[in-house]
Amino acid sequence: MSEICTFADKQRGIYTTSDGMLYFTKSNTFEVVNGPLIFQAPLRILTSTAYDPYFVVITSDGNLYLLSHEDKRVVLQSVIPANAGFIESIIIDKEKLVIKLVSTHGTFVYREHHWNLITEPLEALIINPDTKANAQCAKLENEIAHAVEEKSFEAYKKSASTYLVYIATYLPQQAFIATWYDMIHSKLPFNEADVNQFWNEVIGLLSSIERVASLLDELEMSLTMAKDKK
Repeated sequence: MSEICTFADKQRGIYTTSDGMLYFTKSNTFEVVNGPLIFQAPLRILTSTAYDPYFVVITSDGNLYLLSHEDKRVVLQSVIPANAGFIESIIIDKEKLVIKLVSTHGTFVYREHHWNLITEPLEALIINPDTKANAQCAKLENEIAHAVEEKSFEAYKKSASTYLVYIATYLPQQAFIATWYDMIHSKLPFNEADVNQFWNEVIGLLSSIERVASLLDELEMSLTMAKDKK
């Protein structure tokens, strides 16, 4: 496991690396007992007591995997609906293995090997785009501020990366670039090398978003300039 660790849940025995490898380990150790499973990096990993004994892996090529950290195996796999938009939350019915995916473009339910869109009322569809975008941005901005205040780098990484991906996906390029520069030049109570590595990981996430693909060179150059000024 020479690659950079991108996610670790020691209690559940889950460990992933930057090249898309997922290992199962003994609880509260890094002793590998199974794996690796190979996914398309970068990965988004979701764990929760509400999901246990399951957890979710979302890959950069649009696949969603449900795995069991108890049985150390993939339980189901599906391609995320192309019209899902940005995923806001995932709910799992553990008994029936039904997945509810709440996104900016509606709520999708996965059962019996296919997705169904739960249609929203017409009134909600009319007012949702701006309302949802503003509400989601405000929520993530509050989470970022709280993470900085608490000096929690893990919480900051989660909220900041989600925030930038959201803005890159739904806001104009000008708004995204302005936000990017504000964030990389902000003073943070974290290790500088860790922060620089995090920004590079975020660029990796953004590379899969077509709307900002033309900006990747500028993002990388801005990081170099930001480091030179420090």
